[in-house]
Amino acid sequence: MIIAHTNENEYKAFISNKKNEALQSRIIVLKIPYNLKVSEEVKIYEKLIKQGDLKDIHIAPHALKVASIFSVLSRLKESKKQGMDVVKKMKLYDGEDVEGFKQKDLAELHNEFGDEGMSGVDPRYVINRLSSALIRTTTKCINPLDVLRALKDGLDQHASVNKEEKDRLLNFISVARKEMNAIVEIKIHSG
Repeated sequence: MIIAHTNENEYKAFISNKKNEALQSRIIVLKIPYNLKVSEEVKIYEKLIKQGDLKDIHIAPHALKVASIFSVLSRLKESKKQGMDVVKKMKLYDGEDVEGFKQKDLAELHNEFGDEGMSGVDPRYVINRLSSALIRTTTKCINPLDVLRALKDGLDQHASVNKEEKDRLLNFISVARKEMNAIVEIKIHSG
């Protein structure tokens, strides 16, 4: 038994190659979507950072959360449910309370799109952008604004992102910044 993982594009290229025809009937494909919970995405980044070259860098509060918000938003599909937008959906998926919706609405949201989470920003992109931001500066700290700037700058260098997708991702960077501002405002007012 061989267990392997790949991105969908590479898998399609593998399957389309006639030399691999004999293997095709022996392959069982399990499509595993990207994570759709911000809190879990933060844990992924923390783990990757501890394992990599970034472990000695101070990461300011909410820096990884803002990256996670951006990543998760990029993976979500806009719901047709009245009053639901991707930010509310993201919060519900992460277990937060959202006015007008209950956690019981989750099953309906999950079933709305069978392929939700199968596309969007992958954790490697975010980690590479964090690394890039740190390499360019002499500081030993990265804050949420540095993260957002690095994510934005990386879109220009990402060959597989077309104009429409770039605009969509830039919008999610703006949304992530608004969410970060709201988090900071709550922290300030709560003492």
